[in-house]
Amino acid sequence: MTLADISESTKVPYATVHREARRLIDAGIFNENKIGNTVVVEFNPDSPMTLPLRQLIETALGPVPILKDLLSRIDGIAAVYIFGSWAARTSGISGPPPADIDVIIIGNPEVGEIYKACRSAGLRLRQTVNPILMGENEWREPSAFNESIKSRPLVTVIDELIGSR
Repeated sequence: MTLADISESTKVPYATVHREARRLIDAGIFNENKIGNTVVVEFNPDSPMTLPLRQLIETALGPVPILKDLLSRIDGIAAVYIFGSWAARTSGISGPPPADIDVIIIGNPEVGEIYKACRSAGLRLRQTVNPILMGENEWREPSAFNESIKSRPLVTVIDELIGSR
């Protein structure tokens, strides 16, 4: 990622991101590539710290960046939301730890690609990712199922359907 992308996605000032990235580069944990004035960083695959740090970050940040990365590559997706117990815990609603991650995918993507991406995300997260696919019109229509999902916490992964929630 670029340092600007990291700053924007984490809402951390660019100067702070730059300083911390420099520390990780100096420690050999990150590699950097400069493209003009843009600095791109990535994990150094030769560092023994890469795998444990990647696992820690994926655990700490949860499924949103992983699902966004995998699902944004698939054509036909208008929106993706996490719902159910994972979204509830993230929103501060108490209860047992989530046993899985429920995801609603709105649009008309290739079903096989969705299941492949969710399996991949599940392996990385060490939790089952359960996708539910729904067309845009179906999402907008009132139904008991839709109202149940929309009345509880939703965590946005991808949203191209401005105002459709």
